[in-house]
Amino acid sequence: MKIKKRNEILYYVSTTLYNTALIVASGAVLQTFMLEVGINENSVAQMISIFQAVQSAAMIIFSGLLDKVQKVIRVTAFCMLNLLPLLITMLFFSMFDGFKESANVTILIMGCISNILLGIYNVISYKLPYHIMRMDEYGKISACSGVLYGGTGIAASIAMTYFLGKYEYFNTMKIILFVSICMTIIACIIALKYVKISDNISKKEKNKINIFKYEPFLKLIIPNFTRGVGMGIIGVTVTIGYYFKIIDKLIGSYIVVITNIAIILSCLLYSRIAKRGRNGGIIIISSIVVFVFTSLMMVGNSTRMFLICYSIAYFAVYLIMLAVPVVVTELIDYQVIGQYTAWRMMLFTVGVSVGGFLSIPMSEKFGGIVTFACSGLMFLITGIGYFTYEQKNKKCIRERV
Repeated sequence: MKIKKRNEILYYVSTTLYNTALIVASGAVLQTFMLEVGINENSVAQMISIFQAVQSAAMIIFSGLLDKVQKVIRVTAFCMLNLLPLLITMLFFSMFDGFKESANVTILIMGCISNILLGIYNVISYKLPYHIMRMDEYGKISACSGVLYGGTGIAASIAMTYFLGKYEYFNTMKIILFVSICMTIIACIIALKYVKISDNISKKEKNKINIFKYEPFLKLIIPNFTRGVGMGIIGVTVTIGYYFKIIDKLIGSYIVVITNIAIILSCLLYSRIAKRGRNGGIIIISSIVVFVFTSLMMVGNSTRMFLICYSIAYFAVYLIMLAVPVVVTELIDYQVIGQYTAWRMMLFTVGVSVGGFLSIPMSEKFGGIVTFACSGLMFLITGIGYFTYEQKNKKCIRERV
């Protein structure tokens, strides 16, 4: 088997296992767990924001060191273990009822540890594709990977929904968390088996730039930040839904299923429509869809309306999530990708932190409709920014073909 094809298969398996486990350690499942363990809605939103802030700080602090890393494959693989501190902590509180009064502080501490490691992983993982695949195939492989882990995510989410509806919550979570821990470890082991395919990357890696004078970074500061703010609000959908009593723990598990269906459908669509130089168009159209349907989510305080609009909005959100990294590879050279990614993701995660932190206070003061509409507006600003910048750099993208 050719090395590139072997790496591609290993990539699919490793990322599928990791992202399936990530479902349990983030998003709706994590928020539901924290709420069920006794942490109030406002504290949950604040803790999610703190996790994002810690992640942002880690990316900036370690970006310089990560630019010097030669063994990218090995470091990326071990960083995939970032989920373990939080997953093990959640398993502990599922097994021992008597310690739940300390859940707030303990989950906060272990969540911060996980997010420090996740910040490192976010930076180094953007360098990994240059080492294991052809970059002109990155968009296609990324979309196919999304289809696979979206499919397993759907299966896992349906299973969680069924068992959580039939059995006691924490007894069910014990099994789910144990399986997630095993999947994380296996994903790391598989990722260690990649074979490097480029011998020239390290020579380019020595080039340095001043990120604060780098045009792509400067032009996209606002779009990267606003995407984070929008994602921060969308990311605490379950918490906001709990606050307005539109959803409960069972409906929260439905949102996990919906999220994964949206992921797999968006990946299927993206794999068919993505072409070099057209990702800006995908981002702007998707951002308009997000704005429209997030604005409708809370209309009538209907659970059905909430879920339908969330489904469509998240479908478009994930198209944006797929297109943005591909635009980055079209416009940014490998020698600056580590530093650029760290600062880009810092802006994004700071935005996520701000959005998550403000979500409940905004809901209290302005209501759910305004809160989710603000999320959509942030995505719209992002779409306009990326589309405009890509259009101005069509020549640069064509020269990279």
